[in-house]
Amino acid sequence: MIFVAFLVILTAVALAFASFDDRTKTARQNNEGKTKTIPTNATRVETVSKPEPYIPYEFAKDFVRDRLVAPSTAKFMPISRVHYVLYPDQKTWRITSFVDSQNAFGAMVRTKWSVKLIETKDTWKLLDIKFEQ
Repeated sequence: MIFVAFLVILTAVALAFASFDDRTKTARQNNEGKTKTIPTNATRVETVSKPEPYIPYEFAKDFVRDRLVAPSTAKFMPISRVHYVLYPDQKTWRITSFVDSQNAFGAMVRTKWSVKLIETKDTWKLLDIKFEQ
């Protein structure tokens, strides 16, 4: 009886994943080519929906964390509160956000940061980093 219940649950989970995958593929196909861009000059385009900044944002956080006094205390803003600009012709990103972390005196401070990254064959390379108090 337990084995049968396990098979029913396993089948339901498999069907749910298959259905989700089909909906995701359909959504991607429907949204393909429908990115919202705001041209700011001849080589700069701000991309709102595609491509997603998740991977460059994680690398940017690593570059910022490496320069903090107390990196283990770093609390970064969620990606929904991050400003990013993609320069597609150069494969570079400008990501700007805030981080809360302890300073040398142990006080939590909010610091605005901006990182410019470039995508290389194997990883992401830091081009520029700026901090503002």
